[in-house]
Amino acid sequence: MKSLFYLGRIQSNAGEYSDAIVSQLKAQSLAYEVGDTYWKAMLASSLGYTYNLNLCVSREVKWLEDALEQWKEYGDSTHISIAMRNLARAYHNNHEFVRSDSLYTILRDQGYKSSLLYLAGNEIQRDEPNPEKIINLFKEAMARSVPLSIHDYYIYAYALELSGDRSSAQSLLSQLDSYPGDLKTDYFR
Repeated sequence: MKSLFYLGRIQSNAGEYSDAIVSQLKAQSLAYEVGDTYWKAMLASSLGYTYNLNLCVSREVKWLEDALEQWKEYGDSTHISIAMRNLARAYHNNHEFVRSDSLYTILRDQGYKSSLLYLAGNEIQRDEPNPEKIINLFKEAMARSVPLSIHDYYIYAYALELSGDRSSAQSLLSQLDSYPGDLKTDYFR
């Protein structure tokens, strides 16, 4: 299965698209035979790529939709994001601009939302963190319904404390007391 996958990639990169598709379809059949979700996803992605190079964009969409579903089943968030980007491009190639735009919007929002928390986490670790900046980042993240981890809540409480808003920090920390002990202390281990 793996050797057929790599043979198909080599053939595809050499412009031998028909041979590449045959090799990848054989490998795909084997992946389904053994029930290997990772390789089903890899092969669907590769077939989509090959059909894109071959300018057969309608089949590109079919395989990239399958790849996205396989990556979701596999549960790899990085590959899910890559598959969404590839599928958005394929929809664009097929002049399905609304579908393309909706996937690009999801990807943009996911990246933007998580970056708010990363920025707050980076700011809190500075020698002289800016608590107002951190608080504003958290307020924006919460307004955008970004799910916060317990680690994020501790950062937020610390920023509130640094800003002088002890009552809000204490209130948040007392809410966190209801969490099981393991969750509260994992960050500090």
